[in-house]
Amino acid sequence: MTSDQCIEVFQRTLIPDMQKDFSSGEGIFQQDLAPYHCSKKVKKFLSDNNFAVLKWPGNSPDINLIENLWAI
Repeated sequence: MTSDQCIEVFQRTLIPDMQKDFSSGEGIFQQDLAPYHCSKKVKKFLSDNNFAVLKWPGNSPDINLIENLWAI
């Protein structure tokens, strides 16, 4: 997926869903660290549209909850 495709999906789905589910504007968007999510273009789009984005560390089994469940 490219940054432009990501923005298109956000415009088509994310914006309406966030407005519907978090009409007060208190929603926080969580994304993974896929390269197209980290692009300057996508970050600018999210910023321009006033999205609060959850700070998310890199992939680490120490903080990935599902990793602990696989051991069980």
